[in-house]
Amino acid sequence: MKNFNDFIAFVISPTYIDTKSINFKSIFILFIAYILFAIFFSSFIVNKICGTYNIIHKGSINDLYFSIFIGCLLAPFYEEIIFRLLFIFNKQNVIITITTSLITALFFYFRSNYIYFITFTIIGFALIILVRTYSLEKIVLYTKNKFKVVFWISSLFFGILHTANYSGNITIIILFSFFLSISQIFLGLILGYIRINYGFFIAVFFHMVINSIFLLPGIFL
Repeated sequence: MKNFNDFIAFVISPTYIDTKSINFKSIFILFIAYILFAIFFSSFIVNKICGTYNIIHKGSINDLYFSIFIGCLLAPFYEEIIFRLLFIFNKQNVIITITTSLITALFFYFRSNYIYFITFTIIGFALIILVRTYSLEKIVLYTKNKFKVVFWISSLFFGILHTANYSGNITIIILFSFFLSISQIFLGLILGYIRINYGFFIAVFFHMVINSIFLLPGIFL
């Protein structure tokens, strides 16, 4: 339980720290915790809301192999860049995040997914304005001093954005957006913890594994 308690303590009071050596036991415990949370708690809430208000979880990509490529490989990579790479704020990470945000926005534009197109475009240009308005040193200092807020907002926004995958009564979707995306919000907290403690690529790999577990059965069955 110590490893999970460490995670809870971090989520309550996120700390801007240097990456530590990988603790596979801790990562495995977080993996099991998320699977159990998603299957036995989150799915019950989401199914209840969707069933009551006729909300549908829509798949945005119909091609089988393209779905696997996007959901299991590409999405974990660009989502980790956009939402968590800048937990370590430096010039290189800023350039990578801006570039990824705008390329991802273009991808969704050509896929006619305008919610994601607008969202990632705003993120990209907001970062451009930010780094042109303030010095890198000021932004780094602010990020460190307000890291709790940065961490929580990133996790919340990462989760809420996934409500774009639902169709139906838009008022109901917005009203219940927190509950419809609660598993993704929890995943965002886990991925943020892993990114800070064990590094960016470990978070990407964890994200890929989680997406594969939940996407592949639905694709092939």
